[in-house]
Amino acid sequence: MTFLDTGFDLYGKLSADSLRYNMIEDAYVRLYAHDFVQMAGRSELGQNVQDDVEKRLSDARAHAVIMDDRKTPGHLKALVERLRELAPEFSGRVMLKGANLEDAAERRLVFLNRIADALAGAAPASSSRVIAVS
Repeated sequence: MTFLDTGFDLYGKLSADSLRYNMIEDAYVRLYAHDFVQMAGRSELGQNVQDDVEKRLSDARAHAVIMDDRKTPGHLKALVERLRELAPEFSGRVMLKGANLEDAAERRLVFLNRIADALAGAAPASSSRVIAVS
């Protein structure tokens, strides 16, 4: 392995290309993870997010293929891992007044894990059972 393979330049600093690569990959994961977390909150507030979720699942899959071709494979896997990390985090800010905190946290966990399962291929994305959370 040479210094060219490490992403560092001759002076031991990260090259601009290496930084750009890491930023783009992280931006992909953050973009879709944020969208799915927002949909979990909207679902908790009683909004119907089924169509939005299905469209975003399709977008995330298609975008991952492009990113994998242009960068390195693993974008969808990174998104799935990030969603599983975020699923148990619940602040209680996005919920209906009077709702049980533990129940709302459980619904968020289930919602985001179902999204992660759909992205990982564990269940078909077009199934309403994959995403519906009540």
